[in-house]
Amino acid sequence: MPHYCSCNSVIFDLMQFTQRFFMVFILQLGLLGWSQYTPIINSNRPGVSMGAFGVGPGVYQLEWGNAYRKGTFSQLADASCRGLGTTVDFRTGLFLEAFELIYQLDIQTDELQFQKRSGITKGRRSGMKTHSIGLKYLLFDPFRNTKWYKPNLYSWKANQGIRWVDLIPAIAVYVGSEVALENNYPYGETFKPLFDFAFERYKQPMFSGTFQLITQNHLTSHWVVITNWGIRYFGSDYPSRFHAVSLTVNLNDRWSAFIEEFTTKSTLNSDVRISTGMAYLLSSNLQIDIHASQTLKETPMLFEAGLGLSYRIDRHIDKGQPHDRILQKTIRYNDQTFRKSERRSARMLRKNNKQSKKLDKEQRRIERKLKRIK
Repeated sequence: MPHYCSCNSVIFDLMQFTQRFFMVFILQLGLLGWSQYTPIINSNRPGVSMGAFGVGPGVYQLEWGNAYRKGTFSQLADASCRGLGTTVDFRTGLFLEAFELIYQLDIQTDELQFQKRSGITKGRRSGMKTHSIGLKYLLFDPFRNTKWYKPNLYSWKANQGIRWVDLIPAIAVYVGSEVALENNYPYGETFKPLFDFAFERYKQPMFSGTFQLITQNHLTSHWVVITNWGIRYFGSDYPSRFHAVSLTVNLNDRWSAFIEEFTTKSTLNSDVRISTGMAYLLSSNLQIDIHASQTLKETPMLFEAGLGLSYRIDRHIDKGQPHDRILQKTIRYNDQTFRKSERRSARMLRKNNKQSKKLDKEQRRIERKLKRIK
């Protein structure tokens, strides 16, 4: 069995992380003026990983999904369950471009059955598997450095391929709280009643912390790689470490596909889940998607397949920044280059005028000397 750190060590790690976060936060306050807003909806669906960029102030975005869920746990009372899960995410930008408020809700309704000595027991239940609220903050946006992304005027192939600068990720952090209002699915565990029956009863506290580091790379205009690394249920008896890696490819202007790996480790459960799916852009503010996911272990085995949509009300507060970040940054870079060229030309002109005056003065001196000789 893998070794997991105790709650005290997690608290110590979190204190160090918090100190470092606020140090970086203070250093970054002067860089909050750039925009994360894009003219096309930016959704985290249909995967579970979280992107580094926010929606921007004045944007109100809803991400909804419905999925059929099935689970089996044959090694523990030959248990199984099947039902419906509904996820709702609400995202909005706050008063600064780099901040985003995120509310997440996952409700599951299913029928659980398992074998007891007296026979098969069945029961229907409904409750929250996830209920959280938090803030995401963009620490570093590589697109701000327009010099890195200027086109290569001598090579079309170089502009189409992956460049070294594409390996520099956007970096964000998320800090939030899990809020447990009831305990039908504490810690998101589907087979919780079996744990009560076979091991010991446990209860999720009303508040526990979630912290994660987010990176996002744009490899050319078609490929996006996102990673998440973090801790959930911090401050509880069963903190869970996790990471996610997601790869998205834009097939054309409307269609995109993704594959994602999500790993979680805790003293309650550890597993790897593989997800895949596609999304279709109906308009600049509306996206629909389908997905399927499967865990790799059989203790338990969990399967999910569903569909969803993402919709936003776009009232973006434009603080002098354009909607297309990369295009405008290129324009600013060209403007700066042009102004530098103008200043350089002006300096050369002043220098040439100064030299011309000096030559004229020398010429007049020579002419006066020649007159005296005559």
